[in-house]
Amino acid sequence: MASHATEEPSYKVVRKFEGIEVRDYDAYTVAEIVVPGPAADAGGQAFPVLAGYIFGKNKGERKLAMTAPVTQAAEPVKLDMTAPVTQTAAPGGFRVQFVLPKGVTMASAPEPLDARITLQDIAPSRVAVIR
Repeated sequence: MASHATEEPSYKVVRKFEGIEVRDYDAYTVAEIVVPGPAADAGGQAFPVLAGYIFGKNKGERKLAMTAPVTQAAEPVKLDMTAPVTQTAAPGGFRVQFVLPKGVTMASAPEPLDARITLQDIAPSRVAVIR
C-alpha cells in the first residue's frame, strides 16, 4: 500500500488494469447515516452530521481523525407484500459512510449523540477501485 496523507483502511493490491485496481481490504469500522436523495445532494446532507460526530459531537466529546474514503451508496427500499404485485419502489435514500481511524471499532468508538448516526463493522472485502 502506498503512503497517504489521509489515513485509509489497510488493503493489498491484487491486480492492476488500466486505470483500475482490484484490492483486498481488511476489516474496518464506519460511522454512517442514511439521508434522502437526490444523489447529488446526499453527501452535502450527510457530511456536516458525520463531521460533527468525528469532531467531538459524541458522548465523551472525543475527536477522531478525518480518514478516507467517504462512501455513498443508494439505500435499498423494503416493501411489504401486497396483491396484486405491481409496485413501484420510491427511493429509500443514500447511505453515506465515514471510515473511522485504524484501531477504532464499534466497541471502542464514542457513542453518537445524533440518533441518525449508526456504527457498523465492515467485513474484509475485495473491491475494484477507479481513482
